[in-house]
This record gives sequence, structure tokens and C-alpha cells, in this order.
Amino acid sequence: MDSTAEPLRLFIALWPDDATAQALEAWADGLDWPTGARRHPAAHLHLTLHFLGATAPERVAEIIDVLPARIEPIELHWGRLQDWGQGLQVLRPLDPPAALFDLQQDLGKRLQALGLAVETRRYHPHLTLARKAPGLRAEQELDLRWHASRLVLAQSLRGYHALWSRAD
Repeated sequence: MDSTAEPLRLFIALWPDDATAQALEAWADGLDWPTGARRHPAAHLHLTLHFLGATAPERVAEIIDVLPARIEPIELHWGRLQDWGQGLQVLRPLDPPAALFDLQQDLGKRLQALGLAVETRRYHPHLTLARKAPGLRAEQELDLRWHASRLVLAQSLRGYHALWSRAD
């Protein structure tokens, strides 16, 4: 690859299957969104494990090479809407399992072995539902279980686009 190519904004995430993404979107459709809210469409919903940020395109292949061939499905129970300030609305899992944190830490070690920087703050699993939506309230919590097994290396460029994906 051309070393003068623009860096890619990359992240590694768990991506919901279509049925789960549609269920998340249907629940979110029932909320009373403030005017100007920028919702994430169902196709862009994901659970970020590591945000890599600006990454040279020629590093994509080596990142893919260190990702696990498969992951055990992780059951996530979604239900908690949170306002993270400045209009950022996220959905948090209820009692996230240790397997999720173990996967996130394992991936971090694999990325660090490549010399890539990883986030050092405590991991807070969430799905971003919308930006510019201050004060949003949910009358009813979501009660959705997702058996996450699709690991994705994605690019953030006018939306989110999978560059590589592996599912159970």
C-alpha cells in the first residue's frame, strides 16, 4: 500500500446480527427524541471494544492477522439508557459478563504487541444510540438479549464500515 495514503479511523467492535439491530432500532423508535437528535441507524449500531483512531492503511493486514479466528458468543442483556452528557445517549448492558471484559483485554494485548496504543481508562461497554439528544428519557427499559459473536474491524468514515468480520 502507498505509505502516503490518508490514515484510516479504525475500531474493533462486536456487531449485532440484523434481528438484534432491528430490535434495538424498534425500541429506540419508541423514544421521544428531541429535535435535532442525530440517531445512529440500525446498520451502524455496535459495541466498541477498542478504538484505534488514525491508523496507516498498510497496518490493516497485520491487525487482522492478530485478531482471533473465532470468539465464543457472549450473552449481553441490554436495558439501561444513559445520558453521558453533551447530548450523548448510550445503551448500557445490564450486568455485563466477565467474558466481555476478558475479550476486550485480550484484544488490547494483541494490539499492544503490534505497537498500537490502546485506551488505558476503564472499559465501559455501551452502544451509542444518538448524539445531540440531551435530556432523553426512556419510559420503559429495553429487555433484549444479544448473543454477540461477530467481531469486526471497522472504519469510521461518514458512517461505520466493516473492513473485516469474523462470526461464530
